[in-house]
Amino acid sequence: MAREDLRRRGRNQDAGQSKSYSYYVTGTSRGERADPLGNLYSVYYDDRARALQFIDEENRAVNQTFDNHDRVAQRTYPEGNSVQFAYDDVTQQVKRSFSSVQGLSRLPKRSYRESYC
Repeated sequence: MAREDLRRRGRNQDAGQSKSYSYYVTGTSRGERADPLGNLYSVYYDDRARALQFIDEENRAVNQTFDNHDRVAQRTYPEGNSVQFAYDDVTQQVKRSFSSVQGLSRLPKRSYRESYC
């Protein structure tokens, strides 16, 4: 949910074929989207409007932490896998490291550097 949407209290979006999604925002701490079946996707924000937690329709949570410059420092997924981010002095992402929970082979432990022109 974009920061501009934080000011809105509720909104409906027609997805066609008589399916409608509803969006709700409570102050600046939580935003929700209800799908046509009534399942909720929620985003929780801190007092600086940074998205700290995403909870999907199956109640699985993804958590984020931030560095002192409001950039995502780490993202942790429901199964325990995580991604750490590093940035250069002009806030461009230069490194992304992956960590996986023992026993899960889908996400190998690795890191790589990205370069920007």
